Amino acid sequence: MAKSITMEELIFRFKKLREKSENQSSVMKKIARSMKIIVNSNFRNETDFKGKSWTKSKRAKLVNGQTLSNTGRLRRSFTSKYGIDYAICGTNVKYAKRLNFGAKKGEDGKKTFRVGDTHVKGCKVKESKTKKGTIRKAHKRRSYIRRAHNRTAIVPFGNISAYNFIGINEKQRKMYLKWIKEFYGEIV
Repeated sequence: MAKSITMEELIFRFKKLREKSENQSSVMKKIARSMKIIVNSNFRNETDFKGKSWTKSKRAKLVNGQTLSNTGRLRRSFTSKYGIDYAICGTNVKYAKRLNFGAKKGEDGKKTFRVGDTHVKGCKVKESKTKKGTIRKAHKRRSYIRRAHNRTAIVPFGNISAYNFIGINEKQRKMYLKWIKEFYGEIV
């Protein structure tokens, strides 16, 4: 049988609920930290947020390294923030979205790029004919600057696998819900 509540007690609980809901920063801080720890764990274990292993990248296979960790820029760029009613974890690295969700070759169509001035050094090969046959000789050539120009290419130029390093799985969702319920405690 349900416990009966007086009108005064109900009003008191609503006031407490309103006070608690106006500033949930303590529980949001806990959730934001947890999200960042899990993203770092995904990079360390090379798994997506659901626990599935990533496909090894070509570079990682070549140098026996970790996928998505060549320089570590993306991995280190994740930050978490929280406020009175939100908790987020993310990055401002431009290519993170593509690596998280993946992309098909040419998905964005054709784009025109401006290629800047480049300094070119090298040797000029000169062929000369002799009695013994053709001889190729390398002659020094002065370095020059290749002037800036436009190039058109399909974007992306190859398929990009989806690594899903950021997201919330069912286990996390239940854990965060539990923390929120604990935060509100006896009021609800």
